[in-house]
Amino acid sequence: MGWGSADFFAGKLSRKIGNLWTALLLTAFSLAFVSVYFLISTSNTGTIPSKTYLYLSLAALFQMIAALSFYKGLTIGKMGLVSAIASPWSIVIVLYSTFLLQEPINTMQVFGILKK
Repeated sequence: MGWGSADFFAGKLSRKIGNLWTALLLTAFSLAFVSVYFLISTSNTGTIPSKTYLYLSLAALFQMIAALSFYKGLTIGKMGLVSAIASPWSIVIVLYSTFLLQEPINTMQVFGILKK
């Protein structure tokens, strides 16, 4: 329920306060949530190599650019259409894993993928 309705609420918020403020608020909320998690988590984050933090920072930058574009689309377009266009990421993952990582898929999985 939460994941499916997130685009609806993000669209409403984008139309009300704009895509920049929506991205800022959602990013700030996410950062606060992750920060609290790391403060109370018992996981050992000291063993993460510093190069990994660079990659995470680049990924976060690309995610922010994508989020700004998505929220702008929600501001000016139809929510159902923008959300559907923004969601075919699973196709990229399937193609990547099949062709580059040589991940085998069977006939039933192919039909499941095509059904999406």
